[in-house]
Amino acid sequence: MKIKKFLALLLALSMVLSMAACGGEQVPTDIVNGDFEAEHEAGKWAGWTREDAAFNVRGLVDAEKLNGAVMEKSGNLYFAGCEGGNPAMRGTLTSDVFKLGGNGFITFKMGAGKDTEKCYVEFIDASNNEVLAKVANEDCDGLFITDHLITKIVDLSAHIGKKIFIKVTDNDDTFEFSYINLDAFKVCKDDAEVEAAKAEYALQIETYGEKPFVED
Repeated sequence: MKIKKFLALLLALSMVLSMAACGGEQVPTDIVNGDFEAEHEAGKWAGWTREDAAFNVRGLVDAEKLNGAVMEKSGNLYFAGCEGGNPAMRGTLTSDVFKLGGNGFITFKMGAGKDTEKCYVEFIDASNNEVLAKVANEDCDGLFITDHLITKIVDLSAHIGKKIFIKVTDNDDTFEFSYINLDAFKVCKDDAEVEAAKAEYALQIETYGEKPFVED
Protein backbone atom coordinates (compact mmCIF):
# COMPACT_ATOMS: atom_id res chain seq x y z
CA MET A 1 0.00 0.00 0.00
CA LYS A 2 2.84 2.38 0.91
CA ILE A 3 4.55 1.61 -2.40
CA LYS A 4 1.36 2.46 -4.32
CA LYS A 5 1.01 5.75 -2.48
CA PHE A 6 4.68 6.54 -3.15
CA LEU A 7 4.26 5.80 -6.88
CA ALA A 8 1.12 7.95 -7.04
CA LEU A 9 3.02 10.79 -5.39
CA LEU A 10 5.86 10.44 -7.89
CA LEU A 11 3.36 10.51 -10.79
CA ALA A 12 1.69 13.67 -9.49
CA LEU A 13 5.07 15.35 -8.99
CA SER A 14 6.12 14.34 -12.50
CA MET A 15 2.98 15.95 -13.97
CA VAL A 16 3.58 19.19 -12.06
CA LEU A 17 7.21 19.35 -13.20
CA SER A 18 6.19 18.58 -16.78
CA MET A 19 3.66 21.44 -16.80
CA ALA A 20 6.23 23.79 -15.31
CA ALA A 21 8.75 22.86 -17.97
CA CYS A 22 6.20 23.65 -20.66
CA GLY A 23 5.38 27.01 -19.17
CA GLY A 24 2.27 25.92 -17.27
CA GLU A 25 -1.15 25.01 -18.57
CA GLN A 26 -1.35 24.53 -22.32
CA VAL A 27 -3.61 26.90 -24.23
CA PRO A 28 -5.13 26.56 -27.71
CA THR A 29 -3.50 28.29 -30.65
CA ASP A 30 -6.79 29.52 -32.07
CA ILE A 31 -9.98 31.15 -30.80
CA VAL A 32 -12.18 28.43 -29.32
CA ASN A 33 -15.64 28.59 -30.93
CA GLY A 34 -14.85 31.91 -32.57
CA ASP A 35 -17.53 31.22 -35.17
CA PHE A 36 -20.17 30.26 -32.54
CA GLU A 37 -20.91 27.02 -34.37
CA ALA A 38 -19.85 24.61 -31.59
CA GLU A 39 -22.42 22.66 -29.62
CA HIS A 40 -23.09 24.07 -26.19
CA GLU A 41 -24.84 23.09 -23.00
CA ALA A 42 -28.16 24.73 -22.19
CA GLY A 43 -27.45 28.23 -20.97
CA LYS A 44 -23.67 27.91 -21.30
CA TRP A 45 -21.33 29.10 -24.03
CA ALA A 46 -18.69 26.84 -25.56
CA GLY A 47 -15.33 28.61 -25.41
CA TRP A 48 -16.74 31.76 -23.82
CA THR A 49 -17.76 32.91 -20.33
CA ARG A 50 -20.77 35.12 -19.75
CA GLU A 51 -21.14 37.48 -16.79
CA ASP A 52 -24.26 39.40 -15.70
CA ALA A 53 -27.48 39.60 -17.70
CA ALA A 54 -26.53 40.25 -21.33
CA PHE A 55 -25.16 37.68 -23.80
CA ASN A 56 -27.55 34.84 -23.04
CA VAL A 57 -26.75 31.83 -25.20
CA ARG A 58 -30.32 31.84 -26.52
CA GLY A 59 -29.18 34.75 -28.70
CA LEU A 60 -27.39 32.31 -31.03
CA VAL A 61 -29.61 32.38 -34.12
CA ASP A 62 -29.48 31.54 -37.82
CA ALA A 63 -31.90 34.16 -39.20
CA GLU A 64 -30.94 35.75 -42.51
CA LYS A 65 -32.41 39.10 -41.40
CA LEU A 66 -32.59 40.84 -38.02
CA ASN A 67 -35.05 43.70 -37.53
CA GLY A 68 -35.11 44.13 -41.29
CA ALA A 69 -31.30 44.25 -41.67
CA VAL A 70 -29.57 41.74 -43.93
CA MET A 71 -27.15 39.74 -41.79
CA GLU A 72 -24.04 38.67 -43.67
CA LYS A 73 -23.40 35.83 -41.27
CA SER A 74 -20.49 33.42 -41.60
CA GLY A 75 -21.58 29.82 -41.39
CA ASN A 76 -24.88 29.00 -39.74
CA LEU A 77 -25.07 30.72 -36.35
CA TYR A 78 -24.29 34.21 -35.08
CA PHE A 79 -25.09 36.01 -31.84
CA ALA A 80 -27.99 38.49 -31.94
CA GLY A 81 -27.90 40.67 -28.85
CA CYS A 82 -31.59 41.58 -29.03
CA GLU A 83 -32.44 37.86 -28.93
CA GLY A 84 -30.03 37.16 -26.07
CA GLY A 85 -31.84 39.34 -23.53
CA ASN A 86 -33.61 42.64 -23.00
CA PRO A 87 -31.73 45.38 -24.94
CA ALA A 88 -31.22 47.27 -21.69
CA MET A 89 -29.38 44.37 -20.08
CA ARG A 90 -25.68 44.77 -19.46
CA GLY A 91 -22.84 42.27 -19.16
CA THR A 92 -19.66 40.83 -20.61
CA LEU A 93 -18.67 37.87 -22.77
CA THR A 94 -15.08 36.66 -22.44
CA SER A 95 -13.28 34.12 -24.61
CA ASP A 96 -11.01 31.36 -23.42
CA VAL A 97 -7.32 32.28 -23.47
CA PHE A 98 -5.48 31.44 -26.70
CA LYS A 99 -1.99 31.94 -28.10
CA LEU A 100 -1.96 34.48 -30.93
CA GLY A 101 -0.53 33.07 -34.14
CA GLY A 102 -0.94 33.55 -37.88
CA ASN A 103 0.07 37.02 -39.01
CA GLY A 104 -1.31 38.60 -35.84
CA PHE A 105 -4.45 40.07 -37.40
CA ILE A 106 -7.88 39.15 -36.05
CA THR A 107 -11.13 39.73 -37.94
CA PHE A 108 -14.68 39.52 -36.64
CA LYS A 109 -18.15 40.88 -37.35
CA MET A 110 -20.06 43.28 -35.13
CA GLY A 111 -23.53 44.80 -35.33
CA ALA A 112 -25.54 47.32 -33.27
CA GLY A 113 -23.68 48.63 -30.19
CA LYS A 114 -24.40 52.20 -31.23
CA ASP A 115 -22.96 53.84 -28.10
CA THR A 116 -19.25 53.28 -28.71
CA GLU A 117 -18.33 54.42 -25.20
CA LYS A 118 -20.42 51.68 -23.61
CA CYS A 119 -20.30 48.85 -26.15
CA TYR A 120 -16.93 47.54 -27.34
CA VAL A 121 -14.62 44.58 -27.86
CA GLU A 122 -11.22 44.38 -26.17
CA PHE A 123 -8.21 42.18 -26.89
CA ILE A 124 -6.30 41.62 -23.65
CA ASP A 125 -2.89 40.23 -22.69
CA ALA A 126 -3.61 37.31 -20.37
CA SER A 127 -0.32 37.73 -18.48
CA ASN A 128 -1.01 41.23 -17.15
CA ASN A 129 -4.55 42.19 -18.29
CA GLU A 130 -3.17 44.96 -20.54
CA VAL A 131 -5.65 46.01 -23.22
CA LEU A 132 -3.85 45.56 -26.53
CA ALA A 133 -6.68 46.85 -28.72
CA LYS A 134 -10.21 48.15 -28.30
CA VAL A 135 -12.81 48.11 -31.08
CA ALA A 136 -16.30 49.65 -31.13
CA ASN A 137 -18.88 49.69 -33.89
CA GLU A 138 -18.22 53.17 -35.25
CA ASP A 139 -20.23 52.26 -38.35
CA CYS A 140 -23.59 51.87 -36.58
CA ASP A 141 -25.48 55.12 -37.16
CA GLY A 142 -28.87 53.74 -36.10
CA LEU A 143 -30.42 54.75 -39.40
CA PHE A 144 -28.64 53.17 -42.35
CA ILE A 145 -26.28 50.72 -40.63
CA THR A 146 -28.02 49.14 -37.66
CA ASP A 147 -27.95 45.42 -36.84
CA HIS A 148 -25.77 44.59 -39.86
CA LEU A 149 -22.77 42.40 -39.08
CA ILE A 150 -19.96 44.70 -40.20
CA THR A 151 -16.45 43.30 -40.67
CA LYS A 152 -13.82 44.54 -38.21
CA ILE A 153 -10.04 44.15 -38.57
CA VAL A 154 -7.66 44.26 -35.60
CA ASP A 155 -3.88 44.55 -36.06
CA LEU A 156 -2.19 42.66 -33.22
CA SER A 157 0.90 41.71 -35.26
CA ALA A 158 3.16 43.22 -32.60
CA HIS A 159 1.85 40.64 -30.12
CA ILE A 160 2.27 37.34 -31.99
CA GLY A 161 3.06 34.53 -29.54
CA LYS A 162 1.33 36.15 -26.59
CA LYS A 163 -1.48 34.48 -24.68
CA ILE A 164 -4.51 36.72 -25.02
CA PHE A 165 -8.28 36.71 -24.62
CA ILE A 166 -11.22 38.66 -26.03
CA LYS A 167 -13.69 40.52 -23.84
CA VAL A 168 -16.95 41.94 -25.20
CA THR A 169 -18.58 44.57 -23.00
CA ASP A 170 -22.15 45.90 -23.10
CA ASN A 171 -22.66 48.69 -20.54
CA ASP A 172 -25.55 50.37 -22.35
CA ASP A 173 -28.83 50.19 -20.43
CA THR A 174 -30.92 52.11 -22.98
CA PHE A 175 -32.92 50.67 -25.89
CA GLU A 176 -31.49 52.21 -29.10
CA PHE A 177 -29.26 49.46 -30.57
CA SER A 178 -27.86 49.09 -27.06
CA TYR A 179 -27.02 45.40 -27.54
CA ILE A 180 -24.22 43.81 -29.57
CA ASN A 181 -24.36 41.36 -32.48
CA LEU A 182 -21.29 39.17 -33.06
CA ASP A 183 -19.90 36.60 -35.46
CA ALA A 184 -16.79 35.03 -36.99
CA PHE A 185 -13.86 35.80 -34.69
CA LYS A 186 -10.86 34.55 -36.65
CA VAL A 187 -7.06 34.74 -36.52
CA CYS A 188 -5.80 35.50 -40.04
CA LYS A 189 -3.20 33.14 -41.49
CA ASP A 190 -1.78 35.55 -44.07
CA ASP A 191 -2.11 38.98 -45.66
CA ALA A 192 -4.51 37.65 -48.31
CA GLU A 193 -7.13 37.04 -45.62
CA VAL A 194 -6.65 40.57 -44.29
CA GLU A 195 -7.07 42.08 -47.77
CA ALA A 196 -10.22 40.01 -48.30
CA ALA A 197 -11.64 41.35 -45.03
CA LYS A 198 -10.83 44.93 -46.08
CA ALA A 199 -12.63 44.40 -49.39
CA GLU A 200 -15.64 42.91 -47.60
CA TYR A 201 -15.80 45.89 -45.25
CA ALA A 202 -15.63 48.40 -48.11
CA LEU A 203 -18.46 46.62 -49.94
CA GLN A 204 -20.61 46.53 -46.80
CA ILE A 205 -20.23 50.26 -46.23
CA GLU A 206 -21.05 50.94 -49.88
CA THR A 207 -24.09 48.65 -49.76
CA TYR A 208 -25.62 49.57 -46.40
CA GLY A 209 -24.17 52.99 -45.57
CA GLU A 210 -25.67 56.39 -46.19
CA LYS A 211 -25.77 57.30 -49.87
CA PRO A 212 -24.51 60.67 -51.08
CA PHE A 213 -27.32 63.18 -51.54
CA VAL A 214 -27.85 64.21 -55.16
CA GLU A 215 -30.05 67.22 -55.74
CA ASP A 216 -32.70 66.71 -58.39
